[in-house]
Amino acid sequence: MSGAPAAPRLGCDTEESRRFRDLLARRPGFLDRWFTQGERRWITGQGIQDLFAEESGLDPAARACLLFCAKEAMIKACWGEEHLLPSQVEVFAFHEVAPGAWTASARGLGAQPLKAPVDIESCEEGFLAWCIRD
Repeated sequence: MSGAPAAPRLGCDTEESRRFRDLLARRPGFLDRWFTQGERRWITGQGIQDLFAEESGLDPAARACLLFCAKEAMIKACWGEEHLLPSQVEVFAFHEVAPGAWTASARGLGAQPLKAPVDIESCEEGFLAWCIRD
């Protein structure tokens, strides 16, 4: 059908915090490979960047898990439009909207400017994130 609007795309991801505790302990280069400089500063507690509006109270492994989950949701929602690696997606404007629930925006740093909202919730062992691209 030509001229028909594109259907919204849903991307979702779930990750376990325990996995990120192990990754941070065993692979020191993990943060550099998968996260932007601003995200790394927030994960390691070196200060709140302007990407993040507030402190979360999460430990570094949980912060890495939460951001990775949000990045993966954005990547999956953009699949077919542009192929992005986690290091090419930056999560910003991060706000806690309720205990254990956050909203953020994500932007693709690839060839085309992409931006989408991402919602994140904590679950028993980690986080669940979803992103809808119109």
